[in-house]
Amino acid sequence: MSQFCPKCGTKNIDEAKFCKNCGFNLLEASNELKKTNTYRTNEQSPSSLAAEQTKPDKEADAFIYIALVAGIFLFVILWSIIEYPEYKLKSLKQDAENGNNIAQYDLGMLYEKGEQGLSIDYAEAAIWFKKAAEDGHEKATDELCFLYLDKKVQTPNNAEIVDYCNDTYSSANDLKRKQEIAEKIADIYFNDANFKNSKIWYQNVLESMTSQSSKSNFANKLGDKYFDNKNFKTSEYWYQKSVDLGGEDAKFRLAYLLSERKQYNLAIKYYKESLKFNNWEGTMGKLAGVYSDKKDYKNAILWYEKAVNNGNKDVYFGYGYAYDMIGNTTKAIELYKKSALFDKESAAMYNLGITYKNLQDYQNAEYWYKEAVKHGDKDANKALQNLISQGLI
Repeated sequence: MSQFCPKCGTKNIDEAKFCKNCGFNLLEASNELKKTNTYRTNEQSPSSLAAEQTKPDKEADAFIYIALVAGIFLFVILWSIIEYPEYKLKSLKQDAENGNNIAQYDLGMLYEKGEQGLSIDYAEAAIWFKKAAEDGHEKATDELCFLYLDKKVQTPNNAEIVDYCNDTYSSANDLKRKQEIAEKIADIYFNDANFKNSKIWYQNVLESMTSQSSKSNFANKLGDKYFDNKNFKTSEYWYQKSVDLGGEDAKFRLAYLLSERKQYNLAIKYYKESLKFNNWEGTMGKLAGVYSDKKDYKNAILWYEKAVNNGNKDVYFGYGYAYDMIGNTTKAIELYKKSALFDKESAAMYNLGITYKNLQDYQNAEYWYKEAVKHGDKDANKALQNLISQGLI
């Protein structure tokens, strides 16, 4: 075997310690080579060492890629939050101003709900809804109607409100919503004292109800509404409607209105039916008054007595008057005095004066006339002056 000098390349025998040409120490070079080979065998090969050196580079590349993707994603999110809504809103406004009714409706909704960075502005919403509605957008018509009905936007022209809401009412599919629209339209007419149209729209509400008791209660409520407004004719219509639908609460006021129109027999009928539902002493007193107006003093006294026995102390005057009309002066005086003392009823005081004058008891006549005058009775003052002028007191 042979070995080559690592310095000059001369071939030497394997046992040679020094190069025969240049004298290089071949033994030391051989030992150093063995150490190098052993290290590489035990620790890491050159190829694996190169692979290990490239691994950090690959990890760095992956990190840079992930960071780049995350940055792009974050940019898109931030742009969609900050820049895109502004861009979209600007585009929407431009379309709305150019007459696009869908854009006008959408812009109105943004103002109504306060979205996309806009503050809630019902007046501005109404402007855009109106533009869209005039161009045939049905939902815009509905939204405009509700803004008006809920009084979020004021308008001096109620006819305009009714015009928009009439279309909304006609197209509404939800029964509850339909009733709500009809009732609010009716309220508008009612508040404008347009009782004819209010009655029509309230009737629409009533007819859309499915429950008999709901219809009756609603009609009774309307009766009260018109009664409080002193529209007694329409009030009577609704009370009668409530009664016809099986309502009991309406009978008392219906009887009262009928008695005011001198429909005494019907008034008596409904007062009595009302008493079956609610045995109230106030109803007894009213029933007695109807009999008295009919000049049926016997039944009047009967019902006045029942009213008093049930705690009604407000009927003493009528009670006394009924006895007065049948000639029972003693009982009449007794009851007139109770009315004068308990109710401070000037009419009772005046009637006492007349009764005592007719009995030629001028001293008591003078006393009760003066009491009546204190309570503002002008007729009593005239009667008192007559007694004085006649020299009776």
